[in-house]
Amino acid sequence: MGRNKTANNQKTSNSSAKAGQMKEGYTLFKLTKVDKWLALIVAVVAVVLYANTFGHEYVLDDHDIIPDNTHVQKGIEAIPTIFSTTIRNGAGFTDDYLYRPLSQAMFAIEWQIWPDNPHPSHVINVLLFALSCSVLFIALKQWTGNSYLSFVCSALFAFHPIHTEVVANIKSRDEILGMLGIASTLLFYYRYLLSGQIKHILFAMITTAIAVFSKESSIIILLLLPLFIYFFTEKESDKIRTNRWKGLIFISAVIFFFLLIRNSIVGGLGAEEVAVADNFLFATDNILDRKATAFYLMGYMLRILLVPHPLAIDYGYSDFNITSFSDPIVIISVLIYLMIGGIIIKGLKKRSFYSFTGLFFLFTIALPSNLFIEIGTAFGERLLYVPSVAFCLLIAYLLTQFIQKEKEFDPTNIRLFFKRLGAAGITLLVVGVLYSYKTISRNEEWKNELALFSADVKTRPNSAHMTYYYGNHITNVDFLSEQSPEDSARYINEGIQYLKKSIKILELFPVAHHQLGYTYFKIAKRHHSLSFANEKNKDFNLKQRDLYLDSAYISLKRSVSIARKHIYFNTYGSWMFEMADYTGNKTYLDTSLIYIQKAVDVYPQYTEGWNNLGSVYGKMQQYDNAIASFNKALEIEPDNETSKRYLDLTYQLQKSTNEDHYTKGVQLIEQKNFAAATTEFEHAIQSTPNSAELWTRLAWCYGETKRFQEAINALEKALKIDPNYARAYLFLGVTYDQIGKKELSLINRKKACELDPSLCQ
Repeated sequence: MGRNKTANNQKTSNSSAKAGQMKEGYTLFKLTKVDKWLALIVAVVAVVLYANTFGHEYVLDDHDIIPDNTHVQKGIEAIPTIFSTTIRNGAGFTDDYLYRPLSQAMFAIEWQIWPDNPHPSHVINVLLFALSCSVLFIALKQWTGNSYLSFVCSALFAFHPIHTEVVANIKSRDEILGMLGIASTLLFYYRYLLSGQIKHILFAMITTAIAVFSKESSIIILLLLPLFIYFFTEKESDKIRTNRWKGLIFISAVIFFFLLIRNSIVGGLGAEEVAVADNFLFATDNILDRKATAFYLMGYMLRILLVPHPLAIDYGYSDFNITSFSDPIVIISVLIYLMIGGIIIKGLKKRSFYSFTGLFFLFTIALPSNLFIEIGTAFGERLLYVPSVAFCLLIAYLLTQFIQKEKEFDPTNIRLFFKRLGAAGITLLVVGVLYSYKTISRNEEWKNELALFSADVKTRPNSAHMTYYYGNHITNVDFLSEQSPEDSARYINEGIQYLKKSIKILELFPVAHHQLGYTYFKIAKRHHSLSFANEKNKDFNLKQRDLYLDSAYISLKRSVSIARKHIYFNTYGSWMFEMADYTGNKTYLDTSLIYIQKAVDVYPQYTEGWNNLGSVYGKMQQYDNAIASFNKALEIEPDNETSKRYLDLTYQLQKSTNEDHYTKGVQLIEQKNFAAATTEFEHAIQSTPNSAELWTRLAWCYGETKRFQEAINALEKALKIDPNYARAYLFLGVTYDQIGKKELSLINRKKACELDPSLCQ
């Protein structure tokens, strides 16, 4: 392997690299007309392949990252918050360990311009992917000096169906930006290496920041740069050697800065605790079995890179299971990777291209492999986005070895370029057609969640995640609201079966229990409504309501017992609230209050939780607490119409209730019926506990019924609310006088006179 870099850029794929001639290599920065055409062709191919995603909707993780994320919904003003929190913080995830602020900042800007519109974001994804393909071509051309190799590699990268998840899923903008940043850093670092110009290393530092602040795994650039240097600068000049170390120091400083920020927000790189449904490697504590299973998946990665079919959004429990080193497939996978290692070692000294691609692949696959650090997922197609460059490089190298070598290896026009591509071009065309068909057809399945889940639940029928995704979607309120009554009933029944299947596959799957319970809850509420609408079938509907409520209780309680998540607490508390309404049993309200309070304790920015907490307090006629809860919700979302409406209603109820109880209490005092008046003021205080006057009136009643200590306690509460309430001091003085504490009586009477002299006249 090797490259001969000369000033006129006449290079072959099998000559040796001569770094000494790179002193005049600054002219290599100028792309030829052919190179510009090739970069454009690669970009156009990428756009054409993914143009059918432009009209797609939000799917999967898009919801947590964009439309259901309170940070993104605030638009540009939330960018500082986005850079100081994890990517799912705005969606209520308190245990998220992903810090990818740059892509989410872009989503906030896009939301500001096109609120709740996924189409522009899909277009931007495709354009950034196309730009990545072009930059990859240019970077490879400048490092290898081989237009054929660089073009075939970047074209394969554009064609490869494994990238459909990244491009068609808006959330995966982080992957695209990470790859774009890595390719751009390679490009600018190369230019700095040869020229020493500070502008190039500054650009390289900026693109490195783009990469790492988009995707944590982009720190792999620290290994890729030395890799490219070793294989493509065989004999270094003093200038290149100096620039190399200076450049690496600058790039390292950017990454160190990123890691400091990330560590202050998130912590370590790995996942401390991950659900088995997300990464089935956590289903066992046996370290050897985890590593064996990781090798199993690494073998699968090679297979799907070569033959990208079938594709799916989930490769989890129990499509794959924990295995051991006695598994034949694991043994084969280990042998393959040992062979790759042997090829790397054998060709390392000679700078073999096979060694280069092998190391490139191993470096980039190391983190997503789960072999060294266990991450939040066992396997996903997006994890092969950067490693696939090594695969494409290897295939491109094999194909371009047969190109006829000419004195002028780089052609002077595009027609001659494709003519010389010959058999390699024909092979690329055939593979490109096959890959393109798969890419375009797979894109169609990403159109919306129903299309995606319907397709993938057939591909992965034994996946807990996949059966949950489908069951959850077709029992979702928004989805059902768009269906006819007949279709809605059919989808609910089908969804329940898929949710049950998901739980059967993985019993410790809280989100599946939650959605099943929530679905039962919705059915129960529908039967409750029907019991009033249809008197003839009232008994039947009430019986059905109670049956589904029992089923909801079992599932919702199970979700809470498995995971302490705010959404599970909230739904269970809401179920208890409904039970109180249906049965008239107020003890359900106490339980509801406890669980919804837990929801907002776990996630204090949970607007829905605060609204529900306010509703419970309102039902209990604790209006001050209800008002405080709704105001808290409005602090989080000032434009929340539900919070505003409930707040206004609570004020009206409080005023009406207080007036009724207060008026009755005063009337009863006038009638000298202090015992009955006590009850009225206690009711008034229950709804308005922060009224100094009500506590003082209540203390008066306590005093008249000889409950002196309770009177003193009530007056102390009044003074805690309003330290300058003179009447409370007066009654406190009177009460102390009645129990013989003359000194305390005089002190409080004197304080009352100081605050309000009219009381002592």
